[in-house]
Amino acid sequence: MKYSTQAMWAIATCLMLGWAVGDEISLREKSAMAQDSNVDSKGEKPIYKSQPRLRTCPADVQDLTTLLLRDLPGYANRVIQRSRRIARKAETSALYVIVAGRPEFIPLSLKPGEYSSTSDAVLEQPQQVFFTTLERQYTGGKMSELQNFHWLFLVNTDSGWRLALMYSRFSYSPSVKPATPPQESSNGIMGQAVRVWLKDCNAGAVRSQ
Repeated sequence: MKYSTQAMWAIATCLMLGWAVGDEISLREKSAMAQDSNVDSKGEKPIYKSQPRLRTCPADVQDLTTLLLRDLPGYANRVIQRSRRIARKAETSALYVIVAGRPEFIPLSLKPGEYSSTSDAVLEQPQQVFFTTLERQYTGGKMSELQNFHWLFLVNTDSGWRLALMYSRFSYSPSVKPATPPQESSNGIMGQAVRVWLKDCNAGAVRSQ
């Protein structure tokens, strides 16, 4: 039986209460996003300079997410490369984000205090977005595919969209079932990639098509 991404989070909630979790869903997208070289070492410059660009970020969260997931693998891979350069350690493995997809927008109910805004600039309650990523890891000449699940909270502020909170469930190898319990990942690879993309989108530096 296959489950949707949003259903995986509902199952994860049950898992934290001691319930059993079902089999993982499978992500079948096979296309990979080519990396763009028009970015500095900090990943801060606009990326698609020669393409038509958005004047403003879409106000609709579903339209926003469509563009975000299209670009997210490239942004995430640049975050990975930058962290490798900063660490300056001998690489024994390599990780690449291949594709991000399967967005879902039906929110899970939040318990009191599970999310609260500390900024007066927030104009509305956070929009919940669920999506999956397919990643490849090369270790010792062997390749493995990793499927991860992400629960993203986005808020629309006076200065545009921003990341409020993010949780992820990680599947470190095909033999590990189920995936890890939800972990706060706002400062992880994917969280950093989302932040940089939103900054570019708010600045009108994201291609429109």
